[in-house]
Amino acid sequence: MGGRFRRRFGVAAVAVAAATTMGVGVLPTPATASNTPGTRTVSFRGVTVQVPDSWPVRDLAGHAGCVRFDRHAVYLGDPSRSTCPPHLVGRTEAVHLTTGSLQGVVAPDRVVTADGSKVGVVVSAGDDPALARQIAGSVTYHDATADVTAPSGLADARTFAAASSTATSSSTAATTFTATASTPRSPSDTVFSGLGFDACTAQPLTTMSTWYSASPYKAANMYIGGASRGCTQANLTADWVTQTIAQGWTLIPTYVGLQASCTSFPNRIDPAQAAAQGSSAADDAIAQLNALGLGIGNPVYFDMEAFSYTDTACLSATRTFLDQWTVRLHARGYVSGIYSSSLTLGAILLDSGVPSAALHQPDDIWFARWNGSSATTGEPAIPDQYWPDHQRIHQYQGGHQETWGGITVNIDNDAVDAAVAPSQLAAEGAFVQVAGRGELYRIAGGAPIYVSTWESVGGVPQPVQTLSQTQFDSLPDRPEDGTFVQSGATGLIWRTVKGVATFVPSWAPYGGPKPTIVVDQAALDNAGTGGVWNLLTSGKPAPRMTGPTTLGTVLTKTRFIWFGGNTSSAVATYDVRFRKAPWDGSFGSWTRPASWQGTTVSNTPLGLRAGYDYCVSVRARNRAGQLSDWSSQRCLARALDDKRLNVSSGWQRKSAPTFYDGSALSTTSKGATLVRTGAKVKRVGLVATTCRTCGKVAVLVDGKRIGRVNLSSPSRHRRQVFMLPAVKRGTHTISLRVLTSGLTVQVDGLVLSRT
Repeated sequence: MGGRFRRRFGVAAVAVAAATTMGVGVLPTPATASNTPGTRTVSFRGVTVQVPDSWPVRDLAGHAGCVRFDRHAVYLGDPSRSTCPPHLVGRTEAVHLTTGSLQGVVAPDRVVTADGSKVGVVVSAGDDPALARQIAGSVTYHDATADVTAPSGLADARTFAAASSTATSSSTAATTFTATASTPRSPSDTVFSGLGFDACTAQPLTTMSTWYSASPYKAANMYIGGASRGCTQANLTADWVTQTIAQGWTLIPTYVGLQASCTSFPNRIDPAQAAAQGSSAADDAIAQLNALGLGIGNPVYFDMEAFSYTDTACLSATRTFLDQWTVRLHARGYVSGIYSSSLTLGAILLDSGVPSAALHQPDDIWFARWNGSSATTGEPAIPDQYWPDHQRIHQYQGGHQETWGGITVNIDNDAVDAAVAPSQLAAEGAFVQVAGRGELYRIAGGAPIYVSTWESVGGVPQPVQTLSQTQFDSLPDRPEDGTFVQSGATGLIWRTVKGVATFVPSWAPYGGPKPTIVVDQAALDNAGTGGVWNLLTSGKPAPRMTGPTTLGTVLTKTRFIWFGGNTSSAVATYDVRFRKAPWDGSFGSWTRPASWQGTTVSNTPLGLRAGYDYCVSVRARNRAGQLSDWSSQRCLARALDDKRLNVSSGWQRKSAPTFYDGSALSTTSKGATLVRTGAKVKRVGLVATTCRTCGKVAVLVDGKRIGRVNLSSPSRHRRQVFMLPAVKRGTHTISLRVLTSGLTVQVDGLVLSRT
């Protein structure tokens, strides 16, 4: 990083230095007649590729050297030790024939592989995708067919990031996210205060271990991706991240994406697409973090090299780009950081000395001023009152060689007082296990949640971080209150409070979707049952009756339905009870049939007697052995037949199997009435026939009309139930009065419900 490096020494000097450290170039295979004019053929371990004549060839296999994509070159093999200067930014056309990692490709690069060959060919496209396609198409393997792949999306980026012969596990996305509006980082995020270094390539684990013990540095930068990243990253895998963290390092994830539109970098912001490009860069950075086993809550710093910020159009486009970088990171639950020279960063972030309203401000800043001071404050371009709460990194010395424990690395120096990775001892969404034990856990709300199978959390295998027993024991024993988790089996969302996961039927109470962690449904089902399941506690079940959905019926039998209640852990059995009351009497005591106790079903049939009201209640016992209270009752009344009504003149009784209980009362006389006294009710329902020539009837309670029922219908339907509004519960006289003349009114009965 650091535009000041290039301004002080110049591009030519960098080129000379690189040429002296990359190793001796090998003689290419002579061009053949089949070569494209202006190209030559280069061979490496049974693989050939045609490249432009002018490109130098660097043989790095087994030698110290640097694979860099900021200049035209062909690199053969992988260096034994990286000699890259610490800040290479910019990406152009280059080729790397590697037996190690394919990590670092971005669209429109090309990757060429073949079954049975250990050699992969990475073709960096820079700003000439056509040339990249041509070079990739020229690759041939001895006795194998070349397979050319074009990374075109985040899934490809994750796949290539994990494809490493040095990784101990392959990777897909380690964490699932829900896009949402989110607040910036919370105090629980990891903040490191001390010295750090940044190098262009992730150093070998042996170097990291030696330097951790011998050097003053305990934080290290890592370039996780981006269209302008200038170095390959043969060591940078999920396994490397896990092991460096285990050594004690904290990490500074850095993303080198599109640069300002007014620079000479080949990959630049398009002012017309700046917002979309900023959001896309954030998505890609998240994908690269995930591939390295780092999930929600982690920081990532965008490396925006110095540019002519007095160019107002260029500054505006850069601000728009970085605005959406921060917005998107926040929406997906990550911490936003921006790196640049102190003057450039101040120009981007501030207007007249105060934070600009033109962009959402990043959570953390990383400024380069090579003044030799390890202070993170006192920078005139960015006053101390802004980003004051452990939110600053100062790159205070540029590229130079340092030797610790006998190992030399080219580094920049950093004073760190800001968010670093992992965001916790184990990052949110990370998979962890204890050294020497086989159980797998996923971090949610800071706590390890047991995983019984990979299937429900994204498939196998994924990066796993190994913790010591002491480290594992230091993790919280339950997720932080307010953590949202999602069942990998059902897709349902749950919110944890005091270790209990409670079902979230709607995001509305929380202001919209929030970041979630996918967990194994078995952890929810078995919460509170002990053993490896005890990392979620259990709350009492909260069962509720859900059916029937009406208060009145003419059926002789119906099913009462209940739901177990969405709080962990899963319900194991139910106890069910019922009681009944006649239309003119009181409810009896609860009855608990033996077959209804300890049942695993969630519904039961119940026979109904005419003129009776039935109520059912349920309680649940979960897998943790907790027994709920009895639920609220759900009631249903079967209608009282028309034979039990007092009839005025004008009615005729008709008999037919299609009528309720075989009979109905029929009239065409206006004012004809039916009466039932002594009914103990809260609701009344009319059972009647509807037809094209049917009339209207009023329903009265104690002489006061509570509703009117229009029985007119395009077709005839018998035994229809019409429930009226509730009245004050008590003993009432129910009356029906015909309101029409010459139109048929057929009454089958009355529903007399106490509920």
